[in-house]
Amino acid sequence: MNLPFYKLRVGKNDTLLVNLMGDALPDEEILPFIVRSMCRRHRGIGANGLAILLDHPEAGADLRCFNPRGEELKSFFDPLLGAARYLFDSGFAGTRAITISTPGGIKSVEAIDSANFRISLGKPLDIEGNQLKEMISRDTGRYLSLDGKTYPVTPVVLGQLFGALFFNTHPRKGKKKTGRALAKAGLFAREFHPLFIQLYSDDDISFWPWWKKGYGLRETSLAAGAAAVAAAVRGFTSRSLMTRCGKDDFYIEWKDPEGELLLTGGAEYVFTGDYYFDEEPFYSE
Repeated sequence: MNLPFYKLRVGKNDTLLVNLMGDALPDEEILPFIVRSMCRRHRGIGANGLAILLDHPEAGADLRCFNPRGEELKSFFDPLLGAARYLFDSGFAGTRAITISTPGGIKSVEAIDSANFRISLGKPLDIEGNQLKEMISRDTGRYLSLDGKTYPVTPVVLGQLFGALFFNTHPRKGKKKTGRALAKAGLFAREFHPLFIQLYSDDDISFWPWWKKGYGLRETSLAAGAAAVAAAVRGFTSRSLMTRCGKDDFYIEWKDPEGELLLTGGAEYVFTGDYYFDEEPFYSE
């Protein structure tokens, strides 16, 4: 079987996109094996996940997404940006509103231009699971001590749990060491992702997420939203700001404390190709 694909990226998170609209989906039995085969870095194409576009009776398309282990995801955002970009470019969607069905319901994506799209990231929560609305105390009660320095850590839950640390200068050295130390510090009762943030102004920050080796879908869009929320609730920035990750920019809007977090950003094409596989070996794997 031959599967045409597109490889897209949002920040450093790369996803394979397969358009099966109007075509038959491979058997559900072998689908996880296909995903694992395509996502392998050395023996496959290489990606942090695979997204499949299918027909949907009520939305512009149905989107299913899998992590590199072949497990289907219930929630995702970077692949949503990639799918919106592809649907817009391919003429499958209107010029402004794009509707995409996901396991979490039908999502509405607003096309700002041909490269930037606005999506909702949901409502940010605190570590106890309560909606995060107001500025929190500068004393978060959680600290990391490393090499004679103490870092206050700000927790933000946005789909995943992030622990944010703030710097006035680029933390070029020590991000990996600090990230590993944070992950092992046991500051929270569950797994979390360290998030390094550099402050530029009231409406401009840079962020660098640190992901544990082997972690699946690395949602850059969620990291951007969590960085913006952490900066806003600590009183460092306004609720509408530009967040930067390397050469990629994401504009975050959180104007209504009771409302959802909005992200405007885009996905970039890396390359396209065709992936051929013989279905028979998958049935005997």
